[in-house]
Amino acid sequence: GVKTLEKDDAEAKNENYLMNEIRERLPEQAAEFRLSVQIAEPGDEVNDATVIWPDDRQVVELGTIVIEAPMADAAEYEKATMFNPLALPEGIEPSADPILLARPGAYALSFQHRMD
Repeated sequence: GVKTLEKDDAEAKNENYLMNEIRERLPEQAAEFRLSVQIAEPGDEVNDATVIWPDDRQVVELGTIVIEAPMADAAEYEKATMFNPLALPEGIEPSADPILLARPGAYALSFQHRMD
């Protein structure tokens, strides 16, 4: 479900409270996330991520992501890793959404600043 914090509660939290909480929780209980995709139908806009498709579109569950423990060297991994939304596995192709072409450059610049 969705959990939110009131503004006062959020302001009272440490800026890393979510990372701290998951590190405390994982030894007791794995974090699980369902990975699902919504299937476009003919005529659906697929090149603009701001367009919301109707609720009647088929949703297919692809699997479950299970996180059982934090990485011991997570900070080093994060510093040395660059996310690229266009690095896709065989059989998956990007849409023509223009934001996809802008992201690799922005991520590369962020990565460069982390390496300095």
